[in-house]
Amino acid sequence: MSDAARMTTTPAWVWGGGLLLASAVVPLVLGAPGLVGGPGIANTLFAWLAMAAFSAALVIFAFGLGGRGSVVARRPWGVAAMVALAAVGPVMWVVTGILPYSDSDPQRYLILGYVDLAVRFVAALATVVAIGRARVVPPPWNWSPAWGLAALVVVSVITQVVGVALGSAPESQDALSALFGMSGLVSVAVPSLLGILAIVLGSRAEPRGVVPVYPPQV
Repeated sequence: MSDAARMTTTPAWVWGGGLLLASAVVPLVLGAPGLVGGPGIANTLFAWLAMAAFSAALVIFAFGLGGRGSVVARRPWGVAAMVALAAVGPVMWVVTGILPYSDSDPQRYLILGYVDLAVRFVAALATVVAIGRARVVPPPWNWSPAWGLAALVVVSVITQVVGVALGSAPESQDALSALFGMSGLVSVAVPSLLGILAIVLGSRAEPRGVVPVYPPQV
């Protein structure tokens, strides 16, 4: 009796990848001035949509769909890291909305910004390590989120260091604009490429066990 491999895809990666891609592309494509009553309303709306898509993508990647597709094999610390990374954006948005800006205490928002950055970085670092070590995503792509995080950190550090070095002199404005443009490009390219990679890997059929073929073939 011969066996035929049963081929399956991973819908969680396809859906998660699509949402991750949307979180990067939607603000660029739809957040143009004149839409939805004006640039301010449009930017707010699409920022919310992008944040919701990003958070939903992380939750899907963490838990999978139908019990399949968790990129961290549902290990508790990996799931916790991904859920924390998914939640930090909405939580900080609510907190900054509840706490009105005060001229007498301008440091409050600065502190919140540092807390936001620190939580995001720690959660993102734990997430990429969990994905890499779980090896659910086929190598070497299981470390692709870590590569993306490294690119974001390097560009962010370079932007901050060079920005401080150049200062606000008029002759440095072109260089600063180019630098921040590169930073924005990387911040869009990383989730976009990771989303596309997730879609490709999730759409690729993989053998999952064997299925008997009847009648037996000789």
